[in-house]
Amino acid sequence: MQVAGTKGPGFYFSKVVSYAVFVLFTILTVYPLVWLTYSSFKTDAEFVRNALALPQGLAIENYAEAWEFGKLGLYAINSLIYTTVSVTLVLLFAMMTSYAFSKMRYRKVSALLKGFFGLGILISTHSILIPLFMLMRNLGLIDTRFGITLVYLAVNLPLAIFIGSEYMKGLPDSLVESAFMDGASNTRMFISIILPMCTPVMITAGILTTLAVWNEFLLGFIYTGPSTRTLPVGIYSFSNAMNTEYGLQFAALMIGTIPILVVYSLFNTRITKGVVAGAIKG
Repeated sequence: MQVAGTKGPGFYFSKVVSYAVFVLFTILTVYPLVWLTYSSFKTDAEFVRNALALPQGLAIENYAEAWEFGKLGLYAINSLIYTTVSVTLVLLFAMMTSYAFSKMRYRKVSALLKGFFGLGILISTHSILIPLFMLMRNLGLIDTRFGITLVYLAVNLPLAIFIGSEYMKGLPDSLVESAFMDGASNTRMFISIILPMCTPVMITAGILTTLAVWNEFLLGFIYTGPSTRTLPVGIYSFSNAMNTEYGLQFAALMIGTIPILVVYSLFNTRITKGVVAGAIKG
């Protein structure tokens, strides 16, 4: 018989299993990044001999060659422009739309329009590639930074509106009513009251949009050209059916990964709080 308050063998077994799962998950998560890092310093010959072995030397020239011959500087600037502009516009339009859906009158119309935006989450990107290509071609938006930015805005806006409107529903209506009684306009109330209270969900939407745009490949591959390509598309150019520059490709992958790692390492606490608060509130 187990005495009350004591911990039996089952408790310690469950703890061991839990820690084992956590350690295994950590290894599976971290090792690919470690392998990618040291593989970026290997030559093609070393990689062919043993893909998992450590490099015999540091082929730092892989980074210089990848940056120069792959035009990764141009593509990184393109991705930075697309990400910055897309995130800014998505947050702006999503918060304004969420405020209209959640706190303004005409609830039935808002519910109907919100349903249309909800369809944007369900529609697969692959299903609209051809009609979207024809539309952009007719409008002269193929191979333009403005055109691909519009596509990223349209693709990422529905999800941001959904989580934004769900979050704003939880904000007390008394704040809105009090502001109106004090003579505040919708614009004033939105800027001074609603936006500051929506910081957690804005962080969540911003993170999701940043990751989606920075890592996006298919749309950038189809709708951009040599001068407007994104960084993932530029990295893909190192691999083809006839030849694969392993060292350059892994160096290019590291160049594309480093910005995300730096942002997360600098703002990991803020990011975690924003995601948790946004999820709980929503």
